[in-house]
Amino acid sequence: MADYGWRLVFVWGALGIIALFGIVKLFELPRWYEMKGQVSKAKETLEQIEKIVAGEKGPLAKPEPEVMIAPVTTGRMSDIFKGIYLKRTIILICVWTLQTIAFYGFGSWVPTLLVKQGIGISHSLLYSTLITLGAPLGSLTGAMILDRFERKTNIIVSCFFIAIAVFLFGATLNPVMIVVFGFLINYIERTFSSNLYTYTSELYGTEVRSFGQGLTYGIGRASNIIGPFIISFIYTGYGYLNVFLLISIVWAATAVAIFFGHVHLSEVWKKSMEPSR
Repeated sequence: MADYGWRLVFVWGALGIIALFGIVKLFELPRWYEMKGQVSKAKETLEQIEKIVAGEKGPLAKPEPEVMIAPVTTGRMSDIFKGIYLKRTIILICVWTLQTIAFYGFGSWVPTLLVKQGIGISHSLLYSTLITLGAPLGSLTGAMILDRFERKTNIIVSCFFIAIAVFLFGATLNPVMIVVFGFLINYIERTFSSNLYTYTSELYGTEVRSFGQGLTYGIGRASNIIGPFIISFIYTGYGYLNVFLLISIVWAATAVAIFFGHVHLSEVWKKSMEPSR
């Protein structure tokens, strides 16, 4: 059975290739085609999208006769460090860095930390498995509320609830409570993630969106290099509970960064939309 166990892990992971069949059905942004000079393709794609929306929501309202249309421009990678994008980039780098340390600080270390607290390896792995069941449900919830509330509201509320759940997880060794709080952490984390990915892309225009999102996300992931060292330092020097206290503080800091960053960014966005004189 053990010989088949490790093979099953790779087979399960390889199932991600099924996503390729879904990707081919996705639309490229009409504005991206327009930016590349493929105006007819942009129009065709827009008409396809309108047809789908009309089928789901009913006839679409007629467009206003006078609409301000932003000029089509081609972006450069350096643009995300200039003008209205500079502070957005800084905020997003901070947010992705903080959430990566907190996210993987919990997910990667829980089995080890539970074993260190005297819980057997078999029970620790069982608890970790049950905890991860919250992930797909959280992603589903994130998709359901994505457009019902503002992105920043979803993100901020999620961060604070995760922070509370993480601290309560660290404050108990009761098996039931470990699974309950761990499940909630995974559930809310995936709700948070689905909103943050969308929020990140929306802060950049089409001409720099891919690079802006890729860079901020990539720097955040790179912070996972130092995350394990931070967790091990806190655990060996200050104990089990303080590890989860630290992770809670990092989640709260993520919410604060989004809150104050958004207030500033919204003002900059309004200013950028003012007609030039």
